[in-house]
Amino acid sequence: MPIVHSPHSGRPVQVREQDAGRAVRDETGRIFYVLPKADGSGYYGSKTRNSGAAEEQHAAAIAAAGPDSEADAPTPPPHDAAGRKRSTHRGKLLVWMLFIVLAVLVYLFSPYGPYNWKKLHRSATVPSNKIIIGPSPRVEPGADLRKGPGNVPGEDPGARDPRTPDP
Repeated sequence: MPIVHSPHSGRPVQVREQDAGRAVRDETGRIFYVLPKADGSGYYGSKTRNSGAAEEQHAAAIAAAGPDSEADAPTPPPHDAAGRKRSTHRGKLLVWMLFIVLAVLVYLFSPYGPYNWKKLHRSATVPSNKIIIGPSPRVEPGADLRKGPGNVPGEDPGARDPRTPDP
């Protein structure tokens, strides 16, 4: 993994090959860009994404000077710009919660649960051997259905049916 110097602090930062052309952060959290050198020999850190030869010379001067520290102090290890490793606990917790919800639903709608779908289904249907007949809204109470229309008690039996046209 290549090491470039931060244009902000001058400290070394360890970057990945795929970070070339991308923005990374140094140890203080400031953003800079990892760009390939003009001769193709490596990478340098730049404050802007589109930099020229002057910025590359500035990066070479920073790398040659080293970080601002005392000469007898040991050099710190380079900062890893890949970032912190993320925990998988959140993903595992989500999978467990989905599993528990699924198990509760299976129990509720199983033959041993309170919402047994077979029992609920049978109670909601009408058996096919029973016929339910309701009152008809077109038949007048007391009408004699055997004699035809217009035969209502108290009506003239010779009266014309109002539904037939005039002759």
